[in-house]
Amino acid sequence: MFRISTSPADIHAKHVYSAGQARRVRENRTASRNNAKQAQNGPAFTDQSDGGADWSYIMLYKDEESIADKIIAKVSKGKALIDFVDEQDVRHRLFGIDDKKDVGAIVKMMGGKSCVIADGHHRYETALNYYKETGNPAAAHLMMAFANTENEGLVVLATHRLVNNLENFDAEKFIGSLNKDFQITSYNFDSSKTKSAAKQKMLSQMKAEYDKDKIAFGIYTGHDGFYVAVLKDKGVMDKLAPDKSPAWRSLDLAVLHKTDFRQGAGTG
Repeated sequence: MFRISTSPADIHAKHVYSAGQARRVRENRTASRNNAKQAQNGPAFTDQSDGGADWSYIMLYKDEESIADKIIAKVSKGKALIDFVDEQDVRHRLFGIDDKKDVGAIVKMMGGKSCVIADGHHRYETALNYYKETGNPAAAHLMMAFANTENEGLVVLATHRLVNNLENFDAEKFIGSLNKDFQITSYNFDSSKTKSAAKQKMLSQMKAEYDKDKIAFGIYTGHDGFYVAVLKDKGVMDKLAPDKSPAWRSLDLAVLHKTDFRQGAGTG
């Protein structure tokens, strides 16, 4: 369980940082639901295909000694508290860490560490606001999943953005609008066979640019070509986001939102 911070700095309280910026409208709407729920018991990694809500919280922390990971590996060799196979033939097991020495080692390791909310920052702010407004002791803690960034099994996948139903969208004009900040390479095709080859060339270039520490985006507009947009100068982000850290300004998502990408696509 994670105890909610009540610092006046809210989500940016000591040791808790957000991976994005919260939207108050969504917080207030969610807070209304919390008034009825009283408390949140996640993490629930749910399928939202039926319109249901996903109340998961994922925290990232750094521990080069992998103290918690080693304890978890040791405990998982024992008997599980819960062990079952679901309707999709997936096995689920829940283990408990109850050895005082192990618990103390994890508490000591986490003391003073900074955590990044990888997923759930809107929900965290909502929970924080609800607790501050009501003082309900049942809402003072949240169930969260913590992941060590030094864990070899941790994989951060690419971020994809699919946009449709844009009014008066002009693919050629959009690509042209990116020339100011990006070097554009196009891979055209005229059949399903050449389309597959063009897509692979796009992906290969993106990988090559990444290996050169470049910021690159792959683009498909639904027409007859794939494109790769490579940021010409990372220094442009110093001007577009002077209040952010160098690490933040180097994020692909930050570049996507701060440059002409959104405006050119008509989503800005």
